[in-house]
Amino acid sequence: AQSVLEEGVNVAPALTEELVVSKTDYKTVDDYRKSVEKKIGEHLEVMATNKLREDVASWIVENVKDDIPDVMVHHEVDFMLRRVEAGLRQYNLGLSDYLKMTGKSLDELRKDYYDESVKSVKYNLGIESIAKLEKITVLDTDLNADIDAPLQKDPLLKQKVIDWLLDNAKIRKK
Repeated sequence: AQSVLEEGVNVAPALTEELVVSKTDYKTVDDYRKSVEKKIGEHLEVMATNKLREDVASWIVENVKDDIPDVMVHHEVDFMLRRVEAGLRQYNLGLSDYLKMTGKSLDELRKDYYDESVKSVKYNLGIESIAKLEKITVLDTDLNADIDAPLQKDPLLKQKVIDWLLDNAKIRKK
């Protein structure tokens, strides 16, 4: 007769006190289970919060109704391409190498980033508008002294606006 391992099926060992004590820092199966349940609960909570933050960001983008000047979108496309270039340099590649590998022209790559750039610009404009309207600011006390202030202010402002929206929103289930 074939064993379970020969058939390629993995079978988890029974969860016993002996196994828990020998493989973990816990003394009982019950303590181990509670720890696992707590970690799963925390993980699910983080996932739900992240999803909610993504939904709020999408809501901001969807609710910016103003026409976005092309110059702003092109500037954002340029910024995205510079980030791609920086990433490629880590592998000793340039943008021209990337274009050859993908078989795309620079214009095609710019078009690929266009829609994402529109969303990014709308998101940033929405954040700025909400911050101005609700008088949300980044204070010096919010900043980490070990990091350049300009590098922190934009992400902190975005976080504060999203937090403000979450604290003040009436969230309905679909």
